[in-house]
Amino acid sequence: MSAGARRWTVSLPCLLSAALVLVCAVPNGVLAQVLYGSILGDVKDASGASMPGVAVVVTNKNTSLTREAVTDQAGRFNFPDLSQRQTTASEMGQIS
Repeated sequence: MSAGARRWTVSLPCLLSAALVLVCAVPNGVLAQVLYGSILGDVKDASGASMPGVAVVVTNKNTSLTREAVTDQAGRFNFPDLSQRQTTASEMGQIS
């Protein structure tokens, strides 16, 4: 070892303390989970043809709140920003 060199030794408690400080320094946003989701799909008849103008309803099983969407020309529907609670989707019928 050269005359000016020092040897560093680090104890286990020191390493654990440093790791704890790093874990606590991580912002809570990094650890957050997604609270909302989406349901998207399409409605087709028995022959596989798209069904435009069909009312699709989602129901939150916990609150019984419902949201409705109507399928577009390609039979597609989208329910964005649904809460993560249990939700079911059902088809209401074709809107004239």
